[in-house]
Amino acid sequence: MIREGATIAGVVYSCHPTPEGYAGPGCAPALRIQSEDRTVDFLVDEEKGIVVETVTEITSNSGFPGE
Repeated sequence: MIREGATIAGVVYSCHPTPEGYAGPGCAPALRIQSEDRTVDFLVDEEKGIVVETVTEITSNSGFPGE
């Protein structure tokens, strides 16, 4: 996304549904990246140092099939 012109908006604290089989907390810090048509939060497990979930918000008509 960064290579396509998106920008890092910052770090937010996000609560989310946990992936199946994941025993960690349902809230985590997330790196938020914004582009013209979407905002993506990359939720991080601080103890494991991995991305556990991404949450995408479509902010405009991005031309996905069926829209």
